[in-house]
Amino acid sequence: VVAKPPKKSSPDIQLPTVHTTRSGDNLYSIAELYYMDKKFWRKILEANPSVKNNPDKIPCNIKLQIPAIK
Repeated sequence: VVAKPPKKSSPDIQLPTVHTTRSGDNLYSIAELYYMDKKFWRKILEANPSVKNNPDKIPCNIKLQIPAIK
């Protein structure tokens, strides 16, 4: 199943952008923040292969690329 692009991103956020991780961040929560839909977590993973080993436990202060979705 291919996810459809979100209808809009969070207000006042220009994509692509960079997100600096904080305590408790995971790809689901970051996708929800930027795309308003957690199912786009794989797009963030594809743009940041360094988190592939453990996408649910991302250390603090890691800079992640947040791609635009077309």
